[in-house]
Amino acid sequence: METLPGVTLRRRTCCSDDDPKSSHGAKILKDFGIKPHPPSASREPAVVHRYQNPYNAAWDGKACGKTMIDVAVLPTWLDAAVLADAQVVILDVLRASSTIVTALANGAAEVRLFANPEAVRTARQAWPAAEAQAITGGERGCLKISGFDLGNSPVEYTPDVVSGATVLLSTTNGTRAALAVRGARDIYIGGLLNAEATAAALLANLDRGHTLLVAAGTDGKVALEDVLGAGAILWHILESTYRADLALTDTAWLAYHAFGSVKKRLPAALRLGAGGQNLIRAGLESDIDRCAALNSQPIVAQAHGDPPRVMRSQK
Repeated sequence: METLPGVTLRRRTCCSDDDPKSSHGAKILKDFGIKPHPPSASREPAVVHRYQNPYNAAWDGKACGKTMIDVAVLPTWLDAAVLADAQVVILDVLRASSTIVTALANGAAEVRLFANPEAVRTARQAWPAAEAQAITGGERGCLKISGFDLGNSPVEYTPDVVSGATVLLSTTNGTRAALAVRGARDIYIGGLLNAEATAAALLANLDRGHTLLVAAGTDGKVALEDVLGAGAILWHILESTYRADLALTDTAWLAYHAFGSVKKRLPAALRLGAGGQNLIRAGLESDIDRCAALNSQPIVAQAHGDPPRVMRSQK
């Protein structure tokens, strides 16, 4: 196993309201290697504002005219009150997000998400004969659910298996996280495989409402790989637009810096987390390398409806 250098996470406060030409926020972004784009005549000068924890009842983003970018390291960190006006990304890097993205990239018509195996079986039994093929997929304890067609390994979802089909999927953490944010304005499925494409889809609506990156976690605990996936998306957002006024929460900055520290060693980093260790013990270590392949599946996966139906978006 590769060894990783020590990871130092530091946050420098970005809260100046001075002349934007000497903006402390802009200087910080430059310090971290984020190159400014040429100023646009249509863009108002960037002003860096103070922000507070969005889940503090005293804070109202709309009241102060600000939207924020946050990373919820577990779905339980979410406040349902902020979902309706938010764009949300669900991250379960090992492995639900990666499997969903791979299935769509390989031609699946859609992936429907269910909370438990019983719901998948019910949907499969009621599937109309005239509809396109339905494939059952999912895992419990990393292993394929008994009686299902496929497990939760991206390598199983090849074009010859899933092209044109609808996948009915239930996993331990990822599908449950997606169900938890059904009230959001826009829902995406993201990970390392499609980090840049997901970031591009988010860019247009950064000022329309909050942007929440929701890590699925592992059995109710924070998952390293999901935080790194969120950091990858943030990395591409900040690389794509020079916005010193974007209000990132502390957990968003933590995710950003964590990804920046290991982005050249992602397979090794994923092996260090509990999720990676679980796959190694289950004999599925090769899935880690597949899920760590940054931007290898450049598609946007967007969910609609209840239960969520994830389809490839043209954004």
